[in-house]
Amino acid sequence: MRGSFPTTPAPANYTKNSVSPSNPTPLLVVDWAPPEGKRPRAIISLTFDCGEIPADADLVLAADALDDWAFLTLEEAVARLPANVAPRISAALRARASGETAYLAGGRLT
Repeated sequence: MRGSFPTTPAPANYTKNSVSPSNPTPLLVVDWAPPEGKRPRAIISLTFDCGEIPADADLVLAADALDDWAFLTLEEAVARLPANVAPRISAALRARASGETAYLAGGRLT
């Protein structure tokens, strides 16, 4: 949600019967990406762990705000993401297991 703190879920996207993320754990991944193509400035992407969705959850998605969604395996996610973004997934999984934030530069571990 524009203007909100990264660890704050956007309440407008959840209904009383839907699942909302738990309080995020510490930051998993910081990825600095240099200027590229039509993007004239570097950007920083932050990845937080917002917990797991229970199998029996009453998941309600904001259909008007989504073009598509899916639950993916690591391999499926990596295949769908751009090459400079995909490394964030593995880095986040490693960071979640180790409890240490991963720092990437252009998708590469620093």
